[in-house]
Amino acid sequence: PATQVKLLRVLQDRQFERLGGTQTLRADVRVVAATHRDLEALVREGKFREDLFYRINVVPVRMPALRERPTDIPLLADYFLKKFRQEHDKPSVKLDGKAIEALAAHGWPGNVRELQNVVERLVVLNQAGLILEQDVKPCLAPKLTDPRSAGPVALGASVAGAEKAAIEAALKAAGGNRTHAAKALGVSRRTLHNKLNEHGIA
Repeated sequence: PATQVKLLRVLQDRQFERLGGTQTLRADVRVVAATHRDLEALVREGKFREDLFYRINVVPVRMPALRERPTDIPLLADYFLKKFRQEHDKPSVKLDGKAIEALAAHGWPGNVRELQNVVERLVVLNQAGLILEQDVKPCLAPKLTDPRSAGPVALGASVAGAEKAAIEAALKAAGGNRTHAAKALGVSRRTLHNKLNEHGIA
């Protein structure tokens, strides 16, 4: 793709033009790239340029999935807790020890981003000042079923079911408060209202 060619030129020749500009500028940068995709497989499939791959793959560092480093989870959870307490003006919210254990025991298929979202949801929904184990579990994504052991399921039905489950979990965690549930889900109250009607949730 054209974007890969442009990026390769910047890395190789250290030159670029601004959008809409005609003057060639010099780039004096050091690039740190990250991906969750298998770039070697994409190169074999012709979807990623081989020359660009070797240009950025100078010192590869594999970052283990969050489930492979459970001792990092309490530290990250505490970091995100402090961050979202400040953002949402809830300075007194704390994580109970059992709640931290529940976070550490989760598989985190979405890695650090999933943990970040869960902690923010817990902070937003919490009204008591202390996040308990029972508050954590409804906010965690269910473990995915091995597709080899499951029968065929229509994609639409699968997505709708997951959406309904997420809404019900958010409502439960928010004690039925639709405004808080909508905020935790990252949607407007009107969108949540429409989804409740769509899924027949009272």
